[in-house]
Amino acid sequence: MNSNHRFHRYLRSRNLRDTAERRAIVDCIGSLEKRHFSADDLLAAFRGRGAAVSRATVYRTLDHLVRCGMVRRLALGRGHSVFESSLGRRHHEHLACLACGRVLEFSSRRIRIVLDRECRGKHFRSQGYDLQVLGSCEDCAGGPDPSRRGRG
Repeated sequence: MNSNHRFHRYLRSRNLRDTAERRAIVDCIGSLEKRHFSADDLLAAFRGRGAAVSRATVYRTLDHLVRCGMVRRLALGRGHSVFESSLGRRHHEHLACLACGRVLEFSSRRIRIVLDRECRGKHFRSQGYDLQVLGSCEDCAGGPDPSRRGRG
């Protein structure tokens, strides 16, 4: 099922209109490949094409896309968020720089094992997880982490 069809079904199930602007936003996100993007990035892409889509429509559509599971929101602090398409992507974690907004991705089998063990030990049935580490990237922190020096 393509992304526009999936989103159409989501909207219809909530008695919301499936507008040309919403479909254009879904298409634009699909063209961003596997990149993180902000609402402002989407607005700039539309302005670059000479298309008129309001800021409010972009934000509302992103909220709906998050709710229907097509897009993930990553909160970077101070009210700033970036998004990524979750369609066709393997689960991964994020390191997010609070200074510049850079987002690095990684995947860790060990983290999944620890979380599974914790859930089992607490008789908790997990339906998924989101791990995001907030901090400073190497550039914003002024170079490599000094606590890692001398380790090999």
